[in-house]
Amino acid sequence: MFELISRLREPLSAAGRTNFRQVTALSCIVGVVRGLSLIAFIPAAIALTSGRPAWGMNLTAWLIVLALCALASFITEYLLAMRSYMVSFDFLSNMHRAIGDKVASLPLGSFRADTAGKMSRLVSRELMLLGEMFAHMYSPFIAAIVTSLTMLVGITVFSPALGLVCVLAIPVIAGGVWVARVCLNSGSALKEPPAQELSHRIVEYATKQGALRACGRSGSYDPLERAEDTYGKAARRSLIRETIGQVVNGMAAQVVVVSLIIAIGLLAVGGSVSPVEAIVSIGLLLRFTQILVDIGTLASAFETRRPVLDLSHEVLSAPELPILPASPDQDPACCDQDPVSSNHDPSSSDQNPALSDSCVALTDVSFAYEADHPVLRGVSFQVAPGTMTAIVGPSGCGKTTIARLVARFYDVDAGSVSVGGTRRTPMGHRPAHGPAIASLPGCISFRRHTRS
Repeated sequence: MFELISRLREPLSAAGRTNFRQVTALSCIVGVVRGLSLIAFIPAAIALTSGRPAWGMNLTAWLIVLALCALASFITEYLLAMRSYMVSFDFLSNMHRAIGDKVASLPLGSFRADTAGKMSRLVSRELMLLGEMFAHMYSPFIAAIVTSLTMLVGITVFSPALGLVCVLAIPVIAGGVWVARVCLNSGSALKEPPAQELSHRIVEYATKQGALRACGRSGSYDPLERAEDTYGKAARRSLIRETIGQVVNGMAAQVVVVSLIIAIGLLAVGGSVSPVEAIVSIGLLLRFTQILVDIGTLASAFETRRPVLDLSHEVLSAPELPILPASPDQDPACCDQDPVSSNHDPSSSDQNPALSDSCVALTDVSFAYEADHPVLRGVSFQVAPGTMTAIVGPSGCGKTTIARLVARFYDVDAGSVSVGGTRRTPMGHRPAHGPAIASLPGCISFRRHTRS
C-alpha cells in the first residue's frame, strides 16, 4: 500500500512534493479533530440527559468544544481539499508531459495496434484514475486511519472493556477486506487481458477502414466481434468474483457490529455503563466500525490502480531511439540540429551502422506538380540521425510531397534534397532508397498471406 503511494510521488515536482507533505499533515489534523469530535459526544450526551457535569465539564462547555471542533474541521478540510487538488493537477501535468516526451522519442516500430490501444487508454481514462487517488482517496485514507486511532484511545479511556472489543474487531474487518481485495484482484486479472485485446481490435478496425471497405467488409469485423464477446464473458465472471468478495467483507463488518452491541449490552446489564452511555456508545462504535470498513475500501481502491501505475511505468521505461554520432562525410547542414532527446545511448549506433549515414536535409526546396500551382516554396530543414521530426499542417500544404521528394519519387524544381550528406538528384535509384525509408499515407501492411 505505502509502496504504491511512494511510487505515485515520483512524478511530482518540487512544489508538488511540498503540497503532498502538507496534505499528509492536514489529513492527520483532520483525523484528530474528527476523532475528538466523536468522543466528545459521550460526555456531552451525559451532561445533556443528567443535567450534571460530565468528565469535569458542564453541557455549555462541551457544546463550545463541539463548536470549536466543527470550526477547526471546516477550515482544515477546506485547506486539505485545495492542497489535494493541487497535488492531483501537478501529478497529471507532469505525467502527461513525461509520456508525451517519451512518445516523441520512441521508434516507429513501437506504435502497433496493441500498444496504441494501451496508450489511448492510459492518457485518456486510466491516467485520470491515478490523479483521482490524490484528489479523492489519499487524504480520506490517512484521515480515516488517524480518526480510528483517536477514537480507539478515547473509547479505551472511557471503557477499557469496549476498547478491547474494538481492538479485537480490527483483525476481523481486516480479514474481510483481505478477502475482498483478493477477489477484486482475481477479477481484474480475469478481465484485463480481454480488455486490452478489445482496445487493440478497436484501433485495428479503425486504422484498416480503407482495406475493409475495398473488400466490402466494413459492416462487420469478426476479430472485433469475437473480442467483444470474450470481454463480455470475462467481465461477467469478474463481476461474480468481486461480488463474492464484497459479500464476505460486508458479513465481517456485520459480525463486528453485532459483537460490539452485545458487549455494550452486557456492560449496561452489569452496571458498568448507564443506559444513556450505552446508547451513545452504540452509535459511536457503529461509526468506528464504518470507519474501519472505509479504510478497507480505500485500501482496495488503491490496489485496483496498481495495473494503471504499472502500465505507465511500462510506457516510460520503453527503449528510445538511439543517438547516433555524425558521419565524417556528412552534409554540415545535417549536423546543425541537436538530437530530440538526450536519453539515448550513443553506443547503440554500432548495432545499425546504416542509420549513422541517414541525415535528411532540405535546402531552399521549391516544387510544383503543375507549373502554375507551386506546392513548396523555399522549404529548408534538417532531420538529424536518430531523431523524430513531425511535419504538421493543413491538407494540401505539401507534407506528403516532402516525403515523396525525400524518397525521390519526384525531383525538385529548385534547391536540393540530401540524404546522408549526398544530394538525391544525381543518385541512382538503387542506392537512393537504402539508408532512409519513407512510409507514405495510404500504405497498409498486413501480416497474413494473400490467400487468408
